[in-house]
Amino acid sequence: MSIKTWSCFVTTAPREICTLKLTCESLADAGWSPVIFAEPGSTDLSDFYPTFWNVDRLGVWRNLHQALTWAVAQGTSHVFAVQDDVDLHPETKDWLDALEWPKDAGFISPYTPRPYQTWKS
Repeated sequence: MSIKTWSCFVTTAPREICTLKLTCESLADAGWSPVIFAEPGSTDLSDFYPTFWNVDRLGVWRNLHQALTWAVAQGTSHVFAVQDDVDLHPETKDWLDALEWPKDAGFISPYTPRPYQTWKS
């Protein structure tokens, strides 16, 4: 089993009902150290998590591109990218670390729609 090193980030924008804090806590509970890429006016968690603030609104794709560019520049072997409305099983990182990924894998998604989540009440 190869050792995986991770860059983990969250993209966020202003939300009427903000779940950014819960998302970051979920990532931290799973063992990641999330970095936030925030659109102007987003919830400020920079006291708790490293945050890159966009001066101008970039939109979903350009904010994601900026975050991916940062993640690749970190020199890690793997990137974990989420938006600000994710809730992870606490063993997600352990599971992904233990997985023997295909040599040509470019993307693996641990996404499970809420109706199929059996680990939460």
